[in-house]
Amino acid sequence: MEHEEYAEPSGDTPIWRYMNFIKFIAMLERGGLYFSRADLLGDSFEGTFTPCSTQILIERLGYTKAKAKRWSEIVKHIRKNSYVTCWHEGEHESAALWRHYGDAVAIRSTCGKLRAFLPDYCKIARVRYIDYKNDHPDVNYSAGPLLFKRHAFAHEHEIRALWHTFTYEGSRLVPNKHPGFPGEYVEGDLNALIDCMVAAPQSEQWFIELVHRVTKRYGLKKICTKSDLDISPPF
Repeated sequence: MEHEEYAEPSGDTPIWRYMNFIKFIAMLERGGLYFSRADLLGDSFEGTFTPCSTQILIERLGYTKAKAKRWSEIVKHIRKNSYVTCWHEGEHESAALWRHYGDAVAIRSTCGKLRAFLPDYCKIARVRYIDYKNDHPDVNYSAGPLLFKRHAFAHEHEIRALWHTFTYEGSRLVPNKHPGFPGEYVEGDLNALIDCMVAAPQSEQWFIELVHRVTKRYGLKKICTKSDLDISPPF
């Protein structure tokens, strides 16, 4: 999994995970973070090659057309056997992501705490944003296509944890024995992972109190605060 161009962000890098209230409850109920299968994230380009990818394999790396086609097929299998959990990098809240998630809760953490929470087999890296018409993801690295997205998603400033559920036998991809689940929770100490929780802008007081009661019931010793976007101007 190691690759010098995808170094893990520094441990003090601030990250946020936005989720609707139902998914927040599911996180507490399962005691962990949800990893979604990469081909089910809602973006058809997620984890795919671009039109330039095959050209690069042939012209720069000397692949035959048959070998390039085979590698493209392997990438399709990688999508279906890889799982990700997505975070937003930033010191502050994101108004764009609040608009996307609506009535939601955001949890704040750091890359270091996420690293401590997750098993060693999970890779943590920044997502890169490219023009899929004229550029291409890394074609030399199995995780490469899963660490690139289109420019339209650049506002996400995404850091993601990536979990491959396959191994290699020579150049052959061998999926691990699992039922092809659409997603799975990785359990851990949520109190150690989460620094704080924030309710969506314009959340009513009853909602914040509900979050308090629910978190207390599940043993999460964190306080839910109002969004900074609710602060009134000084005039």
